[in-house]
Amino acid sequence: MGVVQEEDWYLRAWLAHFGKRQAALINELGWDKAKASFVWNGRQPYKRSLVNEVARWLGIRPFELLMHPRDALALRRLRETAVMIAAEEDGVPWEGPDDEPTMRRAGGR
Repeated sequence: MGVVQEEDWYLRAWLAHFGKRQAALINELGWDKAKASFVWNGRQPYKRSLVNEVARWLGIRPFELLMHPRDALALRRLRETAVMIAAEEDGVPWEGPDDEPTMRRAGGR
């Protein structure tokens, strides 16, 4: 029996969320094919600098790469709702987070 390796970051899921493929790591980040392949296939352990680079490229926060996109999106909605509720209690209309990266899919979806 083979050992099933638990996924510890969600690079593939995030790239799928944004409509990107493995080739984008080469074409958009400027990685060589070997690095893209090792990272894509989980054969290279991720480091802080790698997580930061990918997160910056995708426009998300680094810790979100350690979560499935659906969980990160749910956490953002929860945070936004909490901020809205708190703003309503203070009588201040809520206009949305200006400092938050957007979670739009590629192609404006």
